Amino acid sequence: MRVLYVLNAVGGGASLGIYEMLRTQPAIEAFAVVPGGNVDSIRPLFSDIRTIPLPTWNIPVEAGWERRAAMTLGQRRRGIGPTSSIQAIRDAIRAWNIDLVHTGTSLNRTGALAARMSGVPHIWHIKETIGHNNRVQFPLSDAKLIEYINHLSDRVVVMSEYIGAIFRQHNTPNLSVIPDGVELTPYVSEQSR
Repeated sequence: MRVLYVLNAVGGGASLGIYEMLRTQPAIEAFAVVPGGNVDSIRPLFSDIRTIPLPTWNIPVEAGWERRAAMTLGQRRRGIGPTSSIQAIRDAIRAWNIDLVHTGTSLNRTGALAARMSGVPHIWHIKETIGHNNRVQFPLSDAKLIEYINHLSDRVVVMSEYIGAIFRQHNTPNLSVIPDGVELTPYVSEQSR
């Protein structure tokens, strides 16, 4: 199976969990889209990697409205927008003959939109607490947000029951809870000391 991973960063927890999983899944031929950064360390995990600017769509409430407006304007000035990103991801889906798109964060929706437009199944792997009463917020009501995510996803995966609570409140039929794992061998064998 040829899977395209849409990553929000080369480093960070969301991406590291995907890298750990890929090391145990030899049947997956993995490809990646990243927004930038040094990909040398992850290149062995992927058949190919493309760097594509990926706009976020969450509302950084702590920034205040002036800062948010400046951030949006800055993305647009650098050519980072949903239309060009979606098209670039669709081009990658076609070029790599992708069977499944896996978006590794709620912060980016372009992978989900590109998968839908390309007729390819999509998994949205959400690792953040989302919604108006949580850390990561979006320009939609909670009910509309969950409906939107469900509509664009064949499967919604969350990494804990806590993160999944908002999806359960809104009756998400395609929800799975799959915690990210940690390789325990170094700790069991006392190599970590």
